[in-house]
Amino acid sequence: MIRSFTLDGAKENFLEKQVGSITVGKRADLVVLSRNLLKIKDPKDLFKARVLLTVGNGKVLYHARSKQ
Repeated sequence: MIRSFTLDGAKENFLEKQVGSITVGKRADLVVLSRNLLKIKDPKDLFKARVLLTVGNGKVLYHARSKQ
């Protein structure tokens, strides 16, 4: 599912040179999560992932404050 929203989605829209992967020269639209979604075994645990950082068009749009 992740790939369908990233690489495959970019290819389907003929935008693979601009978006779809984290590559130098491509537009930086991404989210950093507190968990690696590819390693989660129980689908219910997907909802435990928190957004730590959101970047849109190369600019930080959201940054979670660290708990210290």
